[in-house]
Amino acid sequence: MKNTINIVFAIAIMISISSCKKDYEVHLTGRVLDIVTNEPIENVKVEAIDGHYNSGGGFLGGGFSPTGKEQTVYTDENGEFEINLEGDETCYIYLTKGGYIDAQEKSYAAEYEGKRFSSGYSEDITLYLSEGSEFWGIFKKTEPCFETDSLIVSILDYNNNNIYLHRPEIDRFQGCDYHLSNQKNCVVGLYLRYQYDYTENGVWKTKTDSILIETNNQHIDTIYY
Repeated sequence: MKNTINIVFAIAIMISISSCKKDYEVHLTGRVLDIVTNEPIENVKVEAIDGHYNSGGGFLGGGFSPTGKEQTVYTDENGEFEINLEGDETCYIYLTKGGYIDAQEKSYAAEYEGKRFSSGYSEDITLYLSEGSEFWGIFKKTEPCFETDSLIVSILDYNNNNIYLHRPEIDRFQGCDYHLSNQKNCVVGLYLRYQYDYTENGVWKTKTDSILIETNNQHIDTIYY
């Protein structure tokens, strides 16, 4: 009986130690800059959250599953911040500020894999945001125009390979009325490139153009084709 109690006690200790185990401990210092102006951005919410992404499918489906270990800080007047986090899986960094969008290639600012960390790991990083705008393109067909004419508007990218386009869209229209093509989360201060394919006398033609996004509210332009 005594041996049984000792074994149960030992198992309880092992479970307790396992539950307290951390896979990584990270110290991050960094700054948040505007990707267009390279100026620091103050009062950005920086969240370090431990967890993992589900690839989708199955009963639970896709999405982010946090472990509950996280830290939230805000950038100072120099755009600088400091993070200390202990976690079990992967540390994700999220940036949030009203009127700004994540201007990097991924939908989250940065990802740090816990398995590459040893105790006391530290890193200095630079992350980027940009003022965000909504682009409304008003496309109008020049004469002659027929109700059977078609138009396809495709948003391409920005003139900077580091820019992440949040919602690439393809809009399809038909007829002679003006057409509205909407693209959200455009980066203010950079050229947004787009392509439009249209029929003229039954023949498909293609043009590409770009528009400088100049406002952080709504940018509206009229494009004749």
